[in-house]
Amino acid sequence: MNGPRFLFILDQRIDERVRAIRSEHPFWPCQRGCSACCRSLGELPHATAAEWERLYAGFVRLPVGTQEAILARIASLDGFSVLVPLACPFLDPGDGACLVYEHRLLACRTHGYYVSRGEGRWCQALEAELSARAPTVMLGNLDSVTDEARAEGGETLTLIDWWRGLEP
Repeated sequence: MNGPRFLFILDQRIDERVRAIRSEHPFWPCQRGCSACCRSLGELPHATAAEWERLYAGFVRLPVGTQEAILARIASLDGFSVLVPLACPFLDPGDGACLVYEHRLLACRTHGYYVSRGEGRWCQALEAELSARAPTVMLGNLDSVTDEARAEGGETLTLIDWWRGLEP
């Protein structure tokens, strides 16, 4: 189990939803090999303290050279503007895979499978598939996941703010 029990429970619920959607809709593009959402984040990633601790635990297990590359990418996010989409600093630029996959944030686990009230949370590739196929999809409730994570794990900070908290 990675992190506190509430994260483990949320992970299980999210994994169940993802499996159900993939099973019912084999065309679903959100899977290994697709990193469209990771390459064009609309905002800096946010995390509760529990998510941050889990993410950091994955980070420190990486080779030193990989850690240094991630830190450089995180430093480049300071002063981020919404006008320029950004790539997740934990994305391997070579193969498009998450370097800390088992330790990733809830936002990463839910993207493309969950929706917020009145707001879509997916990339253009998924939007095109849904438009072309017009399936009935039971997406997960992102607000519920977010509310539960904050109730158990506290308010969120950006990754930059969490990293700054590590500085002496």
